[in-house]
Amino acid sequence: MPVPVLDDHLAACAGCAEWAGEAARVTRRARLASAPAVPDLTAAVLGALPRELPGRPPPPVPVSRTPHCAWRSWPSGSPRRSSPGRC
Repeated sequence: MPVPVLDDHLAACAGCAEWAGEAARVTRRARLASAPAVPDLTAAVLGALPRELPGRPPPPVPVSRTPHCAWRSWPSGSPRRSSPGRC
């Protein structure tokens, strides 16, 4: 319902205006109410998880950190030589 139409109706209908006002008060009280204290279950939940998730393949084995271009070898005396970490 468009807001102007609703506003016009609430201005003319005392019953609906009273209901809307009470609904707004209940909503405000619910929004401002404190949440009840609950225990922190994070450690218990995480501790209950299996080390490996079922149905998932194991994580990949790490590969060497050697740069992809380290295989290059330049002839001796060449102005360019491969250096670790650089291509």
